[in-house]
Amino acid sequence: MDEGTVSIRNANPEDWDQISKLSSISGYEDYINEMGPIFLQDGTILMAENKILLGFMKITILPDGYAWFSAVRVHPDYRRHGVGNNLLLEALERSHNENAGGCRLMIEDSNFRSKGLALKNGFHEVLDLLLFEGGFSLEGLEEDQLNADEYISMGWEFCRFNSKLKDCVLKYTLDDGKLYQYEDGKGKYQFITKPFSTKISTDVRYSAVPYQDVPVSFPLKPVEGFRRAQVFEIKF
Repeated sequence: MDEGTVSIRNANPEDWDQISKLSSISGYEDYINEMGPIFLQDGTILMAENKILLGFMKITILPDGYAWFSAVRVHPDYRRHGVGNNLLLEALERSHNENAGGCRLMIEDSNFRSKGLALKNGFHEVLDLLLFEGGFSLEGLEEDQLNADEYISMGWEFCRFNSKLKDCVLKYTLDDGKLYQYEDGKGKYQFITKPFSTKISTDVRYSAVPYQDVPVSFPLKPVEGFRRAQVFEIKF
């Protein structure tokens, strides 16, 4: 493939069929097709093309002003041809031009190729996480004061706390551990700094814990296929 002929543009609703087909053959968990065309409605989808769709990725702006990169997919026949790098460079340039404070992305622990690509382009690791299904009940916990710049789990996105999040984030302290719960229309998500034992809540979708020795008795179920992941960040 002649990399010079690759063009990148914004996706539109008419591109859904192409995006859906590429997502289904990409080899990753196909949550994109589970979402359906609504996937196109939140954020900007960049499409890399050379007569056919070679790859795509998504950019969303977080409440702290950083851009979040996700859903990077490259056609299996065109991997190692610079498609992912072209998309990442375009996303970085656009985010910078739109005055984002920086960019973040999360990569599964064993995806060394993607981590190498991020590091090569100036990202550095800021969080090493274990991801679990479900969460803990806030019943009986005392609310604590939120401080600026503490990381908040917004599902699969990680954002620094700021005033825009004050109405949807709660913080609790238990012994030397902290629990942050973020809630929006999609559900509840928790970020726990240290494993602790308390009543399990069935209405929390996912919890994240900084990588550490989690007790065997830890009651939450690891997320299949994405148990450990790292968040990388670049500041402009």
